[in-house]
Amino acid sequence: MNLPLELHPELLEKPSYATMSAAYFWKSRKLNELADKGMGSEESFIKISGCINGGLIGLESRMEYYKKAIGKIAAFYGNR
Repeated sequence: MNLPLELHPELLEKPSYATMSAAYFWKSRKLNELADKGMGSEESFIKISGCINGGLIGLESRMEYYKKAIGKIAAFYGNR
């Protein structure tokens, strides 16, 4: 990312840098491949969640947010 994050970790509080950091993490862990294999299945979500969080603590609440987001996205595209 060519940013001095070790000296200034607060830069990651800015939405643009936080997004870049998350995208880098996602790509470096090849999570797209895992997501594409599962095609939105709960099993895929659980595997990806474990990769990102290092475990499954808080999985239930993340799953609830995930389902809400999927519902909102489906509603948005259904109304077009």
